[in-house]
Amino acid sequence: MEAHGKVTELFTLHNKQANALFWSPRGKLIVLAGLKACFGGKLEFFDVERKQTIRVQQHLKANNVVWDPSGRYVATAFTIPQEEFDESYGQVGDPLERFHVWSSSGDFLYYHQCDYPLIQMDWRPYRGGIIDDDLVQKRKKFLVETAESWF
Repeated sequence: MEAHGKVTELFTLHNKQANALFWSPRGKLIVLAGLKACFGGKLEFFDVERKQTIRVQQHLKANNVVWDPSGRYVATAFTIPQEEFDESYGQVGDPLERFHVWSSSGDFLYYHQCDYPLIQMDWRPYRGGIIDDDLVQKRKKFLVETAESWF
């Protein structure tokens, strides 16, 4: 979106299948997601600046994709609407009751098997104190030093 609120097309992707798009917080990466049964949980991690796919992964039955506030991680999960939740929903240890964590470049990092169905999946907001100029400079230096390892 331009400064005056006008939406501008960056480019068109051809031959991509997705039913949901999830932008990273900084807008340089996007997950093209094929959620629910019709797409089989396909997750395509795409670099918008380079206009290329970084990696394609899969999380069967995933219907929730969430970027962490820093843009370094993505979580995927199968969640159920709260109004559909009751104690008889599913079986304890059902393989659907898990969430996955991926790097921003699509590397699989972790999964957790939950005891009960998930209603919501989200990241904890930044919990630090006051962000001063010194902290900003330290973070910028760290990002420059480690940026190559993210891809």
